[in-house]
Amino acid sequence: MFEQLQVSVPVGCVFGSDRDMYAVQEMNKYSEHAGKWTCGFCGKSFYEEKFLDKHFDGRHSDRTVMV
Repeated sequence: MFEQLQVSVPVGCVFGSDRDMYAVQEMNKYSEHAGKWTCGFCGKSFYEEKFLDKHFDGRHSDRTVMV
């Protein structure tokens, strides 16, 4: 949202990407339309976002944060 409004996020803000533990994972999700989600790491596509999230956990856990 901050990018859309072209507003900079103050350092230390709770909404800053440096404090977001899922920022890398969310930045590597691409959606062409509601039924196609693509992994930014390997290019594999999924019908639902939840399957892409499971893919991140199984295939790219070294790049994303596991809770």
